[in-house]
Amino acid sequence: MKYQMINEQKVSLLGFGCMRLPTNSDDSIDEKAAFELWDYAYQNGVNYFDTAYVYHEGASEVVLGKWLQSIDRESVYLASKLPLWDITDINTVEEIFVRQLEKLQTSYIDFYLLHAIRKSNWQTVLDLKVLSLLEKYKAQGKIRNIGFSFHDSFAFFEEVIRAYPWDFCQIQLNYMDVNYQAGSKGAALAHELGIPQVIMEPLKGGLLAVLPEKEKALLDSQHSAATMAFRWLADYPGIAVILSGMHRKSDVVENIATINDLPACNAREKENIAKVAASLNANILVDCTACGYCVPCASNVDIPGCFKYLNVGNRYNNFKVARTNYELNVADKRASNCTQCLACLDKCPQQIAIVAMLKLVVEKLEGSTKG
Repeated sequence: MKYQMINEQKVSLLGFGCMRLPTNSDDSIDEKAAFELWDYAYQNGVNYFDTAYVYHEGASEVVLGKWLQSIDRESVYLASKLPLWDITDINTVEEIFVRQLEKLQTSYIDFYLLHAIRKSNWQTVLDLKVLSLLEKYKAQGKIRNIGFSFHDSFAFFEEVIRAYPWDFCQIQLNYMDVNYQAGSKGAALAHELGIPQVIMEPLKGGLLAVLPEKEKALLDSQHSAATMAFRWLADYPGIAVILSGMHRKSDVVENIATINDLPACNAREKENIAKVAASLNANILVDCTACGYCVPCASNVDIPGCFKYLNVGNRYNNFKVARTNYELNVADKRASNCTQCLACLDKCPQQIAIVAMLKLVVEKLEGSTKG
């Protein structure tokens, strides 16, 4: 296993993301299967395990905490996250952190993150002096590194990363997301500031591991699509951990083998990956920029969210994944709520035929057309 340094901690380049663990028919975590995956990863050098208060509806921390009792706690690095959307006052932060230590059955968390920093919650962090409390926990040895995970624009990323002497940061990066959120500019800025990066979604939720046949042919590689996505990241300086949400043993085996032999892509491979990205982007159905001018909708439709997952399904020819994310993230603001009032049409700077495209969302992501 390859290792990198975050401060004085020698962390495995491959990190085990615990957001998509194997599950039973009732969606509860299959503990036996999860333990087997963690055991194999641990025995093969993986020492960074990433979870969060909300993963698997709160059960991820509990099950991981049980597994930690079977190994030497000091031999692994544990990352977890504070759910900023649940914070109402500083007492809430204290209560959640204490609960996390109980669930994880540990006295400390190695890498503690403010979960999903956005403009909408950053001011709350500042007003409540959350970082001061985390610094107190760090002084007490309950936290060893303070960081954040990020889901907003690059401009806001620059504001946040310059606002505090972070020990590390976690950003989304893959060859389809170079200009998305913090993106490649965020990775470069973090490296310039000497802040190690933990990379999430290197396979874009698994979408880059199973490419459509056309794009797979464009990749023109003897290696798997997943391996090439990991190798694409090998060029980026400052990356300490690449997280992968592995829920099958085959995923763990392949990813460990890939990380152990991770040369950067050569010029021809980079060119082919660029072709793959261009081809996938050509499959976008709705040219929505998520500007938000069309919302709020009187019928409670998350119009940008609907179009996001329609594009995901068509871009990767994978409507199964798109439907899962649509149900999870759009929830009750679905396209079938549309009453065809047409109020959104004049608001859209891209002049999208919103009502017609929402009907397509219903067909593709909800399984039937309305009316």
